[in-house]
Amino acid sequence: MNKEQVRQWLLSETKKNAGKFNPKRRRDLEDALYEIKNRREVKLPSNLPKGKDKMVRVLRKHFKNDVSLISLVLNHYYPDDFLFYRVSQLEEEIFDGLDFLGPGLPFDRVGKMGFERYLELNNALLKFAKQHWPNLSDPQRKVHYFLYQGLGNLFLERSNYNRYWVLTTKASYFDSLNDRKTTWSGRKEMKSGDLVFMYRMDPIKAIKDIWRVEGNPKFNPWGAWGGWNINLKLMVRIEDIPFSDMRIDPVMKKWSVIKKQFHGVISEPIPHSIYNRLLTKLPGYVKRMHKLQPEQVLDSEYSGQFGKESDFDEDFIKKLLKEWHFKYQYQHPIKFCVGTQSHHCRVDFLVSDEKGPLTIFENKLRIINERDLKPAVDQARSYALLLSLPSFVVASPEKILREPLIIHFSSTETC
Repeated sequence: MNKEQVRQWLLSETKKNAGKFNPKRRRDLEDALYEIKNRREVKLPSNLPKGKDKMVRVLRKHFKNDVSLISLVLNHYYPDDFLFYRVSQLEEEIFDGLDFLGPGLPFDRVGKMGFERYLELNNALLKFAKQHWPNLSDPQRKVHYFLYQGLGNLFLERSNYNRYWVLTTKASYFDSLNDRKTTWSGRKEMKSGDLVFMYRMDPIKAIKDIWRVEGNPKFNPWGAWGGWNINLKLMVRIEDIPFSDMRIDPVMKKWSVIKKQFHGVISEPIPHSIYNRLLTKLPGYVKRMHKLQPEQVLDSEYSGQFGKESDFDEDFIKKLLKEWHFKYQYQHPIKFCVGTQSHHCRVDFLVSDEKGPLTIFENKLRIINERDLKPAVDQARSYALLLSLPSFVVASPEKILREPLIIHFSSTETC
């Protein structure tokens, strides 16, 4: 990608579409705080002082440096000096984009409690807004569109395999499920066509219907539950798959959401092995009508057992490296240049011993065949070459045994 072409395209898209980007911006401050705190009551300091510096000090102490809450209040009182910045799942993509466009900031995310980093980002964004929209009195909407719809979508990588999700809801939201279409809270990894199994928490704890995601998720910085909105279309109502049955099923009882009895679960990816088991609970005519086929899972203990790559990283790779007494850096950032263009990527694990870096691990949620393996190997090889390392490892849950998780081990000298 050409940096200047991307910048101009993003600015053009922002000019054209920012006016349509109209998430529910709450006029009442406490109502807005309540919403982004996932609809939990948020109390402001009893005597909020006037004056920017004093207000910042009081808010930082009261909200324990929570960037989203503090920046929302500051933007309410001083919209010319402070932008509301919602810390979100898009931080990695946003900062990859800022780094690409350059000059980047000296950190790769703000973080929930990174208020000092927020101040640097805020100053940079206000300067950017003044440069590109000098006559705009309130740049908030354009900045939001540029960050969350522009950079966020442009640098977001979506999986190339089928994904399935379980969403949970309480009785107070059941009315939203009566129609054949609805808007719901989702996650950035969702994509158009994904299937969603809706689990109702009461009166009977059960999966009762299946929906299909229409269009990719949209981020609403003012919204609850992480801020992601998805459009759902009802696929089919089904006979209850109750929690009481799932927790005694020999396959489903191993599912993490079952182990924690859906406590704290809002939206979670469904591992392919669990999805295949759910299909066995559906009548044959439903599967035939909607062309529901099981996902390929290899005959190994861990194939299809993880819903997301980070679970695989946490539950397996990190434990394995600790067992082998290796040091590692997780999601290690690297930058490389092609001509005048800089590119940013992350290595899943940079592995070292007492002498220094040894190799890298590039992990995938599934590698079923050679078609899955080749791009993973190419990616890992390129990272190893960039870091001047002699080897690389590509890992997935599909192979363990005597060579736990190692799908491919190769010297870069053979490139």
